[in-house]
Amino acid sequence: MCVSLDKDSRIETYNDAYGGAYIDENYLVVCVTSDCLRSTIDSEKIIYRKVEKTYNELLRTKTSLREKYQDLYDELVMDNSESPEFEAISSIAGIGIDCKQNTVFCDVVNLDNKKEAMLFSLFPEAENIIWKNVSDEPRD
Repeated sequence: MCVSLDKDSRIETYNDAYGGAYIDENYLVVCVTSDCLRSTIDSEKIIYRKVEKTYNELLRTKTSLREKYQDLYDELVMDNSESPEFEAISSIAGIGIDCKQNTVFCDVVNLDNKKEAMLFSLFPEAENIIWKNVSDEPRD
């Protein structure tokens, strides 16, 4: 698998057929968008799974979401930190890639319908993002 650094965007780029990887029980599941990577490594412990989005696409979506989040956060802090928009945006706890679901997710503290609707209005381009509820309770 070839990984390089895109000098313009400072994002690592992967082979165009690579869609990510994860461990499922005792197997390495390699997600691919085409069959060209399937013959790269032959092992009984590797499963190839066809997915829709490349890992590069997921990285670009994640980066775009993170940049928009930062811009909105900075704007809302200056304008009105008491607004429902700021409450929704400030509850974002993390943004990541879920290779198993082949999507980008956003962890939101105490996500409810009202907060989710606000986030959809703030991020209309994020229709394929999975908004995940996380608790603000400390872990043991």
